[in-house]
Amino acid sequence: MAADRAVDLYINYVGEPELTLKMTLKLAKWGPRPCGALVAAFAKSARGKVGELDAATLAIERDGAAVAPATPVADLVRSAKALHVVLRPAAAAAPAKAPRRRRLAPEPAPVKVALICQLKDASVRLKSFLDYHLALGFRRIYLYFDDPSEADDVEFAESYGGDRVDVRVRDAALLREWAALRGWDRLRKFAGSDVQVRQMLNALHCLARAKADGMDWLLHVDSDELFHPGPGETSILPHFRYLQDSGCQLFTYYNFESVPRTPLEGGERDCFRTVTVFKRSRCLTPATAAADRCLEFWKSRSPMKDLFLFYQNGKSAVRCDCDAVPVSVHVWSPVDKRLLHALGRTNDHRNQGIDYDGSVKCRVLHFACTDPKMLWRKYDTLGDFPNACVADTVEHEKLMFHCVCRDAYVKHRGDDDRDDAALADLFRRAVALDDDDEIEAQIAAGVLERVDFIPF
Repeated sequence: MAADRAVDLYINYVGEPELTLKMTLKLAKWGPRPCGALVAAFAKSARGKVGELDAATLAIERDGAAVAPATPVADLVRSAKALHVVLRPAAAAAPAKAPRRRRLAPEPAPVKVALICQLKDASVRLKSFLDYHLALGFRRIYLYFDDPSEADDVEFAESYGGDRVDVRVRDAALLREWAALRGWDRLRKFAGSDVQVRQMLNALHCLARAKADGMDWLLHVDSDELFHPGPGETSILPHFRYLQDSGCQLFTYYNFESVPRTPLEGGERDCFRTVTVFKRSRCLTPATAAADRCLEFWKSRSPMKDLFLFYQNGKSAVRCDCDAVPVSVHVWSPVDKRLLHALGRTNDHRNQGIDYDGSVKCRVLHFACTDPKMLWRKYDTLGDFPNACVADTVEHEKLMFHCVCRDAYVKHRGDDDRDDAALADLFRRAVALDDDDEIEAQIAAGVLERVDFIPF
C-alpha cells in the first residue's frame, strides 16, 4: 500500500435526518488508525447538521456487516480507491429494570437510489460526474459506455468498485441481452443508428438489474447532466424517502440549462466545476416586467425564439419495482398507461396527466454546451444525424438549435481550424453570457439562478 495513497470515503448516516458526507483519507495518516476514529471524525464534521452526536453511540457498517471499532482503517480500505460505509445510531443498552414500553414500529430501511447513464466522450467530466453523485447519496451508478474503445475511461470507472459504479460496454453480449427486452422487435432496426434508442434500451436493461441489486429507485440522466436536490440540500435521501413514503412510483423533474461564460484559450474544461449559472425552467419564471425583459433577451438569441436552446421537458426517476418502460430518454411510463395518473408526479405543471407536486425543488442541471470545443465534440460524436429520432417518433424542426449546430458542424468539419473556430461564433452569439450586470439582473428577476454545489 503506497504511503501517500488517498481514498475517497463516503459516509452515509442513516439517522434523522439522513446525511452523506465525503472524506478524503491519506492512508499514511489514517491507515494505522482504528475505524472508531472515522466515526469520531464524522461526528465532528456533522455537528450542526444532524444535532449533537456522541461518537460512542454510532456504529459503522460496510456491505451490511458491522465493522469493529478497533479494525484498522487500512484493513477496511484494502485496495479500493473509493469506499462507501453506513453509519447508524447504535442500539442503547436497556436499564436493568426498564419499565415495559409500547413496542414501536421498526425504522424503515434506508432508501437505495441508483443512477443510469449512457456515455461517450465524457473523459473531461467523468470523475466529477461520479464523485458528485456518490457524494449526494446515490448508492450505485450504472454506466453504459456506448463506445467500447474508450478503454481508459472504462478502466477509470471500474476503479471505483462494482458495488458503487457498475460498468457495461456496448458489445455483442449486451446486444444479446437487449434482444430479450420488451419492445426489442420495434426498436431493433434503430439500435445501431439512433443514440436515443440505445439510451432507452440501456435504461430498460438497467431497471431489471437495479431491482435485482436491491435498489429502490432509478434515475436516468446523461453524462452532461447533474441531479441537484434543491437549494440548501446536501443529500438526495430525504427526497426519495418522501417519494417512497407517499406511494409515488414515477417522478418527472424540471431541468435547468447552463449559462457559461466564453472560456479563455486552452483545452476543454470540466464544466461541472466551472459553470454555476443556469436558466431556470420556464415553469418557474415569474410573471413580472423584469422577467419578461430577460425572456426577450434570450429569445432574441435563439433560432426558435425560446428561453432554452435544448430540451426543457425534464428527466424522470422510477421505482425499481414498477412495471415501467422508458417512452423516451426523458420519461418513464407504466406499461399500463392508465396507471400513470395514479403513480406519477411532477414538479413541472406543464406535464399533463400526472399529479403536480410543487413542494419538490429537485432539478436536473443540463450542461448542454459550455465551451466551443465541447460544442464541436458533441456534434462530432453525433455526426450528420437525421431530423427524425427516437425510433421515428420525434421530428426535429430545422430551426432547433440542435439542428443548427449539426448543420454548422457538417458545413465546417473539413476546415483546417475546425477545433478553434467552426462553432465559436455560434457559441458566443447564442450560448455564452459574459456581462456581469446582465447576469445579476436576470438572477434578481428569477430567470437565471446561481446554483450552489455540495463539495465533491
